Amino acid sequence: MTRTVLSDVRILWPSVFEPAGVPGDPTGKLAFSVVALLPDAAAVKPLLKVLHDVASEKHGDKFAKAMVSAFADGGRSPANHFPIRRCDENDDSKLAGFDGWWCRFKANEKYPPTVVDRRAQKIMDTDMIYSGCWCNIDFGAYGWDHRTGGKGVSFGLNALQFVRNDDSIGGGGGHSFDELPDDGTDSDGSTEDEFDSIF
Repeated sequence: MTRTVLSDVRILWPSVFEPAGVPGDPTGKLAFSVVALLPDAAAVKPLLKVLHDVASEKHGDKFAKAMVSAFADGGRSPANHFPIRRCDENDDSKLAGFDGWWCRFKANEKYPPTVVDRRAQKIMDTDMIYSGCWCNIDFGAYGWDHRTGGKGVSFGLNALQFVRNDDSIGGGGGHSFDELPDDGTDSDGSTEDEFDSIF
């Protein structure tokens, strides 16, 4: 599993303290999960590169290229094999007013994610994490094969770090983060790469 950190993203529908049913999952299994909003290409590109690399390793270069090409075709994702979706693809009206993309990160109910504050201290007040706040997300990307023949790539949730407050939206594993600077600023780390032409 490839691990990385998605920095300073706005989240929706966090179930990070207690497992809950995941919308759209027909199995009804409980899981820890959170949705990240990705408002523009700069937010999507790092994830796209991780997905390409993991898909290539698990399923081969041909599948990885086809997956990215399908995403590039109008900026839409192919079926359920790809964890990044456009907000206007979702049937939930709560996403209808957002531009850009979204993705869900999940963890098995037996493996709760680490949830910490800006000082990298464990959060005891569960109200601190809510739909609309901004967080850092430590996640793992992994390829999978389904017994019926399907295959794809998904995001596993390892840890969540609170970054800052914002307006609330609709209510609502052992990794350690470093303490954040007092001003909360971070370098965006954006670079031009092979995925620039997709957007």
